[in-house]
Amino acid sequence: MPKLTVEAEVTVSLPWGERTEQGVGIWDTGATQSSIAKHFADRLGIVAQPPTDDELQPMTVMQTVLQGSTLATIRIGDIVLPHMSLKVVDIDPDGSLMNLGYRVPDFIIGMDVIASGRFTVDSTSGETVLTFEPDF
Repeated sequence: MPKLTVEAEVTVSLPWGERTEQGVGIWDTGATQSSIAKHFADRLGIVAQPPTDDELQPMTVMQTVLQGSTLATIRIGDIVLPHMSLKVVDIDPDGSLMNLGYRVPDFIIGMDVIASGRFTVDSTSGETVLTFEPDF
């Protein structure tokens, strides 16, 4: 089974300094925007602005509830995303994923990031390897 998760140090630049936490995320080609789970945003000290009426819910495989958004420079491993609008979401609002024994991801890397580079899934060696080369 392919491993679509990424374990990385996530650093967020906030007006009062940088915060770094170890997190686990997923590459999600079905998500229009990258997002960060509320529990992880809380650990990083991110305070999201409440969503406006015209903001759309992030679309992912999982049911999510938009908590708000913030502007931040975020680094996930070696990928630096400058001045992005970061959506803060409750990824497992009813607890059903945790009840089934799944680990709720800390962040989701969506198409706003994936489309800005070359994302490759290679299984020719018998092992699935994901690579990402940003164009920025």
